[in-house]
Amino acid sequence: MTALFGLDLRGRRVVVAGGGSVSARRVRRFVSEGALVTVVAPRIDDDLERHALHGDVTLVRRGIEPADLDDAWFVLAATDDKALNDQIARWASERRLWCIDASDASKGSARQAAVSRHGEVTIGVLSTGAPDPGRIRKVRDQIAARLDAGDLDMRRERAGAGRVILVGSGPGDPGLITVRGRQALAEADAVVTDRLGATEPAGDGAVRR
Repeated sequence: MTALFGLDLRGRRVVVAGGGSVSARRVRRFVSEGALVTVVAPRIDDDLERHALHGDVTLVRRGIEPADLDDAWFVLAATDDKALNDQIARWASERRLWCIDASDASKGSARQAAVSRHGEVTIGVLSTGAPDPGRIRKVRDQIAARLDAGDLDMRRERAGAGRVILVGSGPGDPGLITVRGRQALAEADAVVTDRLGATEPAGDGAVRR
C-alpha cells in the first residue's frame, strides 16, 4: 500500500541522479515547488543546462556517489542504469530519505503522482500496486476535465479570508467562458451578475447570463 501525502520541498535540497530527459521532466516539477535541486550526472540534457543557466539547478558533472545524498531531503534515481538506480534507492533508504526509483517504483520509498492544479486545490493520482503511469495520467485527466468544466463543487468548507473574482463577459460568444472563469464559479460561495453580463439567447432559446 502507498500512502499519499503532500511534501513541502520549498528551500529543501533534492538530489537528482541522471541527466537525461526523464530527469529534465521531473526536475521542472521540483523547481516549480521551490526545491533546491542538484543534478549529478556525467552527461547533462540541454533542458537541464538551461535550468542551470537560469540558476534553477546546480549541476555536478560526474557519477553519483553515496556522499551526495548526505544533506538531501529527497532523491530521484533516474540514470540510464537500472542497477545503479536500485543502488541509489538503497543508499537513500540507509539515510532514511524519500527516494523515487525511476526504473522501478516498487524499489523506491516514494512514487510520483500524476498531478493537476486547480486554483488552491491540487489533485494527485498514483498507483498503489504495480506502477501504471498511463493509467494514473488517464484518471488524472478525467478528474481534471470535470473540475475545469465546473462540474464538481470546489467551495471551501472552512471559513477563510474572502475575496472577489471578476469573470468578464465580453462581446464574444455568450456561451463561452475561460477555464479559470469556470473554476471561479465552481469555488464561489456566492455569484452576482448584473445587466452588463451577456444575456443573448442561446441556440436552444434559453438566455445565457
